[in-house]
Formats: sequence, C-alpha cells, structure tokens
Amino acid sequence: PVSGTAIAVLGIDYPASAWHDHAVVRTIQVGVAVVYAIIALTALYTVLTQNRHLQKERRKLIDLDARLQESETLFRAIFDQSPIGIAIGHEDSYMKIKTNLKPDFNPMYTKIVGWSQAELEKLGWAHITHPDDLSRDREYYAMMRRGEIESYNMEKRYIRPDGTIIWTHMHIAPLQLPDNDSASHLCLIEDISKRKEMERALLDSERSKAVLLDNLPGMAYRCAYDSEWTMLFVSAGCHELTGYPTEDLLNNSRLSFNDLIAPEYRDILRLEWARVLERQQPFRHEYEIISGSGERKWVLEMGQGVFDDSGEVEALEGIIIDISKQKQREAQIKYMNDHDYLTNLYNRQYFEDAMDRAEQSGCTPISVIVVDINGVRLINEAFGYADGDRLIRETARVLQDACRPDDVVARVSGDEFAVLLPHACSQTVQQTVARISASCVLLNEKGSNRLYEVSLAVGSATKERAEDTLSETLRLAGENMRNRKLFEGKSYHSAIISSMMATVYEKSQETEGHSKRLAVLSRRVGERLHLPQKNLNELELLAMLHDIGKVAIDDRVLNKPGKLDAEEWAIMQRHPEIGYRIAKSSSQLEHIAEYILAHHERWDGMGYPRQLRGEGIPLIARIIAVVDAYDAMTEDRVYRKALSKEQAIEEIRRNAGTQFDADIVRIFIDVLLER
Repeated sequence: PVSGTAIAVLGIDYPASAWHDHAVVRTIQVGVAVVYAIIALTALYTVLTQNRHLQKERRKLIDLDARLQESETLFRAIFDQSPIGIAIGHEDSYMKIKTNLKPDFNPMYTKIVGWSQAELEKLGWAHITHPDDLSRDREYYAMMRRGEIESYNMEKRYIRPDGTIIWTHMHIAPLQLPDNDSASHLCLIEDISKRKEMERALLDSERSKAVLLDNLPGMAYRCAYDSEWTMLFVSAGCHELTGYPTEDLLNNSRLSFNDLIAPEYRDILRLEWARVLERQQPFRHEYEIISGSGERKWVLEMGQGVFDDSGEVEALEGIIIDISKQKQREAQIKYMNDHDYLTNLYNRQYFEDAMDRAEQSGCTPISVIVVDINGVRLINEAFGYADGDRLIRETARVLQDACRPDDVVARVSGDEFAVLLPHACSQTVQQTVARISASCVLLNEKGSNRLYEVSLAVGSATKERAEDTLSETLRLAGENMRNRKLFEGKSYHSAIISSMMATVYEKSQETEGHSKRLAVLSRRVGERLHLPQKNLNELELLAMLHDIGKVAIDDRVLNKPGKLDAEEWAIMQRHPEIGYRIAKSSSQLEHIAEYILAHHERWDGMGYPRQLRGEGIPLIARIIAVVDAYDAMTEDRVYRKALSKEQAIEEIRRNAGTQFDADIVRIFIDVLLER
C-alpha cells in the first residue's frame, strides 16, 4: 500500500462445472429478480403517471369550476347591471330559470315596463303589451316557433301600471334551457321613448315645415352660388310666384332663376350677395322679377350662405316672398301722405317740404300763388258738403290745367290752395294767374246753375333775390289774396244770395212779390212798435230771406199738392236750420241768422225747430211769423185756393195767443184795416 508494488497474488481454484452451474443459477435468479423489478417499476410508473394525470385533471376541474363561478358572476353582473331589459318568456307568460331559482328578468326590465317581479309573473307579457302591437308580436312569435324566421325585432309599446305608454325596441330569439323541454324565448328590450318623442317632434317639425313651405306666399329655395343661381331645391310656391313649375327651375332644366330677375337688378344682387357672404351675414334685399306671364313682381329675398368646414360657400338657402301688394300699399300710403284725399293735389305737408327743398336749392326767381274759393261755406251750409266738395274739386282741376307740369299745386286748407312755381318770374306768374281766371270764366259759362259758379280770390308774389325767404313770399301772396277777397267777396256773396233766393222762387210757391209784401207789412208793424231803424232794416231783410233754407229742400216736397206725410214734414221742418247756417256763413247776413231759425216757432211752444215759447221767441221772428202766415193764406197754393182778406184776418185772430203773439196780431190787424 506504500509503494504500490505487488508483493503477493491471491487466487481461488474451483471446477469449471461448478462455476458454470453456479453462473446459470445466479443468472436465473438475477433474471427473475430483474423481471420482477421491471414489473414493479412498470406498475410504479403507471401509478405515478395516473396520479399525475389525475392531479392534472383535478387541477383542470378546479380551474373550470373557478372559471364557471367567474363566468356566472360575470353573467349575473351583466344580467343585473345591463342597460337593456332582459327577460325569459314562454308563450304569453314568464318563466324561471331552474338554476339557483334566479328570476327570469333583470332589474332594468322591471324598470322599463314599470311592473314588479311578482306582478309580471302573475300577468305575463301579453297583458302589459299595447293592444295595437299585440297581434303583430304574436304573429312574429308564431313564425319563429314554426322555424320560418330565426328571431325578430320590432318597436313595441308596453302599458305601465299608471296607464302611461312606454316605447321599446324589442328583440326576440328562441332559447333552449337545460332540464327544460318546453320552448322558451329570450326577450331583450331597450327604452326608446325619448327617441320616439324626438322622432315625433321631428316629424311634426317636418310636417309643419312642409306645410309652411307649401303655403308660403312665395318659395323657399336652396341654390348654388354660381352665375345662374342654379336651383337645387324649390318649394311648391314656385309656380305661384314665378309662373313656372318647380321642375323648370331645378338644375336650370328650362331656365335659370337669373333669367327671372329683372335685368336692372341682376348686378346689384350679385354685389350684395358677395358683400354679405364675405362677412357671413344674412342676406335681405327687395327687387323685381318677371314672371312667366310677363308680369313684374316685387319680391323680398331673405337668405344666408351655407359654408363648409373650410369656410367655402357650399350653397345659398332662403325664401323669396311676393311683396307686390305691400309695395302697392306703400306707394298708396306715400301718395296719401303727400296728396290731398279730395282733390288728388299735393297736401300742405308736401307743399311745405317742397318750399324747404326750393329754399335750400337757392333757385331764383321762384313764385308763389295763393288761391281761396269764394262762397264755399255758403254752398256747404245750403246744399251740404258734397256740393261744396264738388266746387273744391272743380277748382283743383282749374289750377292743374292752368299751371305748368313742374309747378307744385297743393290744397293747403279747406278752401285754400297754394302753387309753388320754380324758375317763374313775376311776368310768368301773372300769365298763370290770367290762365286761372280764364279757366274759371270758361267753366262758369259751361255751367247752367249760377249757384255752382267758381269764384276765386287769387294772390301772388315772387322771390327775386337769394337773400329773400320763401316764407315771406308766401305771406305776401296771402296778403294779396286776402285783399282781393275783401274786394270781391261782398259782391260774390250778394250774388250767391240772390241766386239762392232766385232758386227758391223757381222751385217753390214763394215769389219775389211775396217777399216784398212781407217786407212792407212787417216794416209797418215794426214802426207801430216804434222799433229802431236797425230792427226795421232787419225786418225787411228777414222778410226777403226768411225762407232761404228752402233752397236745399227737394222740389217734390215743396210742391206736393196734398198733405205732407211724417217723413216729408220732417224734411220741410229742416229749412229754418238750413237758412240759419247759410246766414251764419255770411258776414252780411249773420245778424239775422237767429231770426231765420226762429220764424216758425209758436207762442205756445209747439213750433219748430227748438220749441221756443212766448217772449223767448225773438220779436223780429214773431212779427214775420204773423205777416208770413197772412200773406200765405191770401195767395193761391197747389193744394188750396186763396182765402179772402176777412177770412185770413179771422184765422189769424183765432190763433192769437196760441200760434201767434196776441199783441203782434192786434197791431197787424190794425195795420191791415188802415190800408
């Protein structure tokens, strides 16, 4: 062991047969042991393998169970928290899932339909379905059961416990549950009530919009922003507005909208659209179009541009309304604002504005004529305002015919006119005044009734220097006119009064002799009463004019041969009032107006028109009443013969103290007997 050198050899000697036998036996033994060992190892391996497989399967089962529990938790969370209502149904009822006895509808379902779980299980889905949707739902369900359709969707209404209606979108699909042989279905519902309300509101809006567009007094449009205003949409009002059907304008199929615009407005519109589009402002403009019939119409266009995201103009939208009638009314209103309604001449406001414009322009010479109609008030009071208006209109025509086209002829008050004559010197204005006078003469010569003759007081003045004012010129013309009126007015009034009395004599039974007799007799009575000269003159004038109001009474009433009826008598009783107004309108007669009004009053208060009595009746009127009655009785009338002097005196005496003043009667009879 120290040096590693072999120091001895140990050997065993045995027989070869013994070795051989021993080797065989050992080999057999070892072989058997090996076989058993292999079998044992194989069995052990098999056991170990099976054990590992079982462990693996067990782990799989554990994982599967965990996943199932997770899936169920997830399913239940989805089922419970889903924003969509979920229910499981069978025919017309609901059913329960056997697993864990969970309910067959989620909370959202009960929230949407409004019924509790117990109520739903008791009533079934058919009971809470709106009757108008039930038959269609059942029809689809039957088709699904027969296999004709796999599933179906529909918009369906449910009836809530309070009677309100809820709209839902419903999806139905077949469902086969484990351990359940009966056919079931899965019901998914989504609340679409708000959407339906919006759809209904949109539908109403669209309907209203359609009605509005179809009934516009014009048309709504959408057009391209091009040179022809190519129409992409036009409403039904197109035909009424343009005279062309909508299809003629769409896409310029027959003509473009630009063809309809009156030529003088086309460039203006294009510039205005360009201006508002550049500022992205609304468009509003009035212009004229030419319709299919050739008629020119005023329209108002209101629109705006439609822009894309980059700010470029995609199209134009708006409405075009027919405003022709409005334009006519505006023209009429402007005409009425500037013109006199009776004569169609300019009015005072326009005349004053024209004077201001002329003053500012500084043009000279410029003249003014002022005209006043003589006797209009007399005509108005005698015959009414219609005849006075006729006289005013005749005067207006005279002035228009006599003046130049550029002259401003205006009615500035009731019976007064004014004329502004630009660039007219004093000679020119005198020529105009001469034409006015000549026209009046010609008009009066053509007329047959002197009562309606045109008599004018005319005054004029001229502004020669720029520093003078037109208001001063107008004042001078007015003064000249008033001086002429003072000079001519009295003679004209006398003439018109004479014409009125002549008319009374012509149309009634009164005569000039009757008036003269009344004047003589009434003056005699007045002298007996020792009246002053002023009253005696009034008596004579009243005797001549007391019946002047009859100028306005119908001839048929004045000359009726029989008794007047109530209506005719009412007309006759108006003549004192008419005579009163005529007298009041004349400064020469105003002092006898009250006597004319009272000459048919009675001592006993039964007269007319004011039922005065006794000494409340003016003395002058009381005298005329007696004298007039006597003379009327002693003259022939169409309805009776004249009474004798004695009969008339007796009639007068019999009515003393009732119809007449008894003292006046006594004096009057004395006067008659003296004669």
